[in-house]
Amino acid sequence: MIYSSLAGKPNSIRFPGFLSPKKHNIYYVAAEETMKSGLLPKMLALSGAVTIQRTWRADGKNVRRKVSKEQTKNIDKALEDGWVITFPQGTTAPFAIGRKGTAIIAKNHEAIVVPVVIDGFRRAFDKKGLRTKKTGTTLSMRVKPPLEIDYSNTVEQIMDQMMEAIEQSPDYNYMDEVVKKDSLTAKAESEPSQ
Repeated sequence: MIYSSLAGKPNSIRFPGFLSPKKHNIYYVAAEETMKSGLLPKMLALSGAVTIQRTWRADGKNVRRKVSKEQTKNIDKALEDGWVITFPQGTTAPFAIGRKGTAIIAKNHEAIVVPVVIDGFRRAFDKKGLRTKKTGTTLSMRVKPPLEIDYSNTVEQIMDQMMEAIEQSPDYNYMDEVVKKDSLTAKAESEPSQ
């Protein structure tokens, strides 16, 4: 059954109120090239995307661009209106270096930063998130308490604090240690004993 009773409108299929655009104050920062890459991203962009051009990557190649002041103004406007969700690494790769832009935004606006730890999605879904790679994977999303940030710190210190909070700092990358141990063990086994 479809209910479309919004703002005094009758329950009727003639006016499906759920199709009318809603005003919300939640935005997210997304790469412009990603949000123009297909029908689904274009539709998702309508739900509050603040699109930016990546300064370090374009069309799958490494580039170096200056930060567009117009794009940072759009992020500023979104912050003035409500909440802005950012992905500080700018990629789905685990333990990638955080981009300073997130820390600069937080420092300039003295924003409330609420870290969210997302786990299991990389194992369960493909890069685009549309196809299942592995079923039975435990998916979790933990919202942590807001960070207590000293805004007099440097941008690098704030970024380190954010990366620690979302558990993407080198301290959480236990796989590096496993790979190092495995390579040391293999090296020791391949050397002849004396």
